Amino acid sequence: MVVILIHALYAQVGFVRLLGLPYIVVWTPLVIFLFSRLRKGELHPIARIALSIFATTIAISLIFDYGDGVRYLLGERGFMLSK
Repeated sequence: MVVILIHALYAQVGFVRLLGLPYIVVWTPLVIFLFSRLRKGELHPIARIALSIFATTIAISLIFDYGDGVRYLLGERGFMLSK
């Protein structure tokens, strides 16, 4: 689903910082759900470790996506690929 959304967004606006928006929309509710499952503590220890790694990875990725979204809203539209 995210791949389709990003492709459609790219076709409309090109390579801009706004491309993180589909990740924000899809992954934010997922990471909230995953961390809520971890807090309940009802998981097998191996599943808990795997879910912790997965949720943390998504959360770190979202930090960059939210940062790009804020930078886009502040007027920094494109990515600087070279100097």
